[in-house]
Amino acid sequence: MLLELLTYLTTPCPQWARRHGYLTHAIALQERHRRCRRVWTNHAEHCRRLILESAALCRSRRKAIILGSGLLFEIPLSALAEQFETIILVDVIHLRSSHNLARAVSKRFPSTRIYFEHADLTGLAAPLPAWLTKDGFDFAVSSCLLSQLPLVPLDRLCSSFPLNQTTDAIKKEERRLAQELIHNHLILLNKIAKTVCLITDVESIRKPLGAQSTEPIEPPLDLLWGVSLPPPDQSWQWIIAPSPEDDQNFDRIASVTGYRDFTLSPNKK
Repeated sequence: MLLELLTYLTTPCPQWARRHGYLTHAIALQERHRRCRRVWTNHAEHCRRLILESAALCRSRRKAIILGSGLLFEIPLSALAEQFETIILVDVIHLRSSHNLARAVSKRFPSTRIYFEHADLTGLAAPLPAWLTKDGFDFAVSSCLLSQLPLVPLDRLCSSFPLNQTTDAIKKEERRLAQELIHNHLILLNKIAKTVCLITDVESIRKPLGAQSTEPIEPPLDLLWGVSLPPPDQSWQWIIAPSPEDDQNFDRIASVTGYRDFTLSPNKK
């Protein structure tokens, strides 16, 4: 707890990121990664392989952008630095561990420029930077970000409803906002880069400890709020919260899908 407090006090970030709770969320994710590193290894390896397979499709390798770069635990930064001239890492928060990793990679590949950019990719807490859609990237990665985009905005939305608002009205507005944020991100991806690697968790289940069956004990939770995606190039399971992270008796498992060259269907642009 003391280390988390120190990280909170000493991490440089925009004031809006602190005010909206993004810094607290980033620190909590870093601590969960520390506790679950071994269990998350398989997921991270899937992500890295898919990202490199996607990068191999790029005809030009001048500029790459990583959206939702966060802790960089699933990003093959060294391998990308070996291929691209410029890499821009974009997230609301980058903790010191991410800066340390980028610094080490930069020393190994001094001809590659690695930059950090703070941005709220929902565009709600702060406007999306203009350069995002004007710089013309050769390669873009959106990694484990899509399902996360609505989380903080939905928390703020729920706290803003008047006390007399009905549950159905709240759920309808939550769904509308979540779908809008998810759709907007998919549109953004196809605007900013020629080749897009998309990795996202799409649903999650709770599995009892020691259960032999893979059948969920309850319906899966739709993490994309009804937004449908095309058939993926790859899919895998990620034990995102092994017991006792969320519950003493259950593991929480996410279904993850990955695309080497994601294209939004024309009728959804």
